[in-house]
Amino acid sequence: MKRVEHAIQAFAYFLKKIQTNYKLNIVWPFQNGGYMESLRKLVQELGLEDSVLFQWWLLLDEREQIHTNKVLLFPSYKEWYGLVVLEANVYGIPAIWYDVWWVRDSIKDGINGFRVPKHDFKAMWEILYQVLLDEEEYRKLVTTSYGHIKNHTTWENNTDRFENIIKKVFEKYDRST
Repeated sequence: MKRVEHAIQAFAYFLKKIQTNYKLNIVWPFQNGGYMESLRKLVQELGLEDSVLFQWWLLLDEREQIHTNKVLLFPSYKEWYGLVVLEANVYGIPAIWYDVWWVRDSIKDGINGFRVPKHDFKAMWEILYQVLLDEEEYRKLVTTSYGHIKNHTTWENNTDRFENIIKKVFEKYDRST
């Protein structure tokens, strides 16, 4: 579902084009033996052993280092709401994502990331290249990504709003009986 192999393939195309020492950090706590082995094999086949880092967990003190990442590649085709994108936006990290309907609520094309056609990792690397090539546009995207997350209300605000609605319904009900 997460299509980590698509992120690896997009990154491989990107590295061939830009010829730089960027690294791909894959932070993923699910270690399905067969799938992980296929990912490691793909990394080896593409000659990316020194460029792809697998991390299973981020400790609390390591999370402060997240802001050093540039972009989140998000090729998942089944992700409810795209919470990981919003978490990245907290650090000003924009996302490049597959156009799947259940992520559209959290990602706004051109604001906190860019949408690419579903299953098209080649389009993903092209957007990655364009985003990182133009530093001024990249900085603007970082700023709007961070601003986007500020527009999401907190859980407490949502529960307060819901409680107020419930109170109004009961007040109306009490008066009508």
